Amino acid sequence: HRISKFPATIGRSLENDVVLMHPSVSAKHARIEEAGEGRYRIVDAGSTNGLYEGRAKKESVEIKGAVSLRVGAVWLDLRAAEE
Repeated sequence: HRISKFPATIGRSLENDVVLMHPSVSAKHARIEEAGEGRYRIVDAGSTNGLYEGRAKKESVEIKGAVSLRVGAVWLDLRAAEE
């Protein structure tokens, strides 16, 4: 899924830009936002089951190259697109 507008929302609700239909994912779980010129980060939106990088719970994670994250119990592989 390619994201072209920011911020982009992630969650279980159909109103999100990226919909993850899993009971461990909050209705509005996280968002991907710009973090400066050509940089992006994923930010937890106050979810119940958190955002994890490996085993570490995070409030936000910068997306550098490729990163694997867990949103609730769902694993996401994110990669910053090259121009």
